[in-house]
Amino acid sequence: MLFRREFGSKNKPTLILLHGFLGTHQDFSTLIPYLKEDFYCVCFDLPGHGKSKQLQYTNYDSLEEIILRDIEPYSNASSSLLGYSMGGRIALNIFNRLNCSKLILISTRIDPLSKEEKDERALFEKKWATTLLKDSFSNFLITWYSQPLFCTLKENPLLLKKIMSKRFNEDPKFLAKAFLALSPCNLLPHFDSKKPLLYLTGSKDLKYASIAKKLEQNSNQIFVHSHPTSSHAVHLEAPEFTANQITTFHRYFYDRMENSTSI
Repeated sequence: MLFRREFGSKNKPTLILLHGFLGTHQDFSTLIPYLKEDFYCVCFDLPGHGKSKQLQYTNYDSLEEIILRDIEPYSNASSSLLGYSMGGRIALNIFNRLNCSKLILISTRIDPLSKEEKDERALFEKKWATTLLKDSFSNFLITWYSQPLFCTLKENPLLLKKIMSKRFNEDPKFLAKAFLALSPCNLLPHFDSKKPLLYLTGSKDLKYASIAKKLEQNSNQIFVHSHPTSSHAVHLEAPEFTANQITTFHRYFYDRMENSTSI
């Protein structure tokens, strides 16, 4: 069973939160104070991470079944599913198998990879998995967070130090297994544009900011917001901004569902 922490009243709409690679439920600790008055927040540790690190699975399909089994009881007509990066890829894959009415993605790839992108991603993953297993974990973390998509973290050394300190209890062999199993090469994300989507990212993360710009043109059900001074981990860099966007998005659509009106 996935480890989870719950915050807020069960009488409030449910918000299910899935962290990214290297993270745990603790990555949402700065968001929760802004959200728990309006939501019943359920934060999970995904397989290979945190207190769920030793869960057994053989491939992505078996891993997904574990996640679905434990999330499904929290899924209902007023609930929202939130995923960041790797957690966002999982959210995309399972969203249509749950009863959640709204999807919230933070810095997440939307479209399946092309053949060329899969080949490039496979080399990327081989490099990082090898580094994770053979290098010291501290060196791996330093190198990982030196990637361009995390560019603004170096401008906030106290936050970066806090993020990295939360990672030191992780086990590289479980992380490497999850990293490869949850590869975008193995996932076939599909978003039903008939359902509301909130997409958040940081403007300084150029790769995902470009995804955000494309999404803005797709549907009036899709709301896109970019934080001007953040990069990939916008929920860690700008938790109040992130929480405000989540709350506003939910109220906009939830009020209309309650009143049986259309947008």
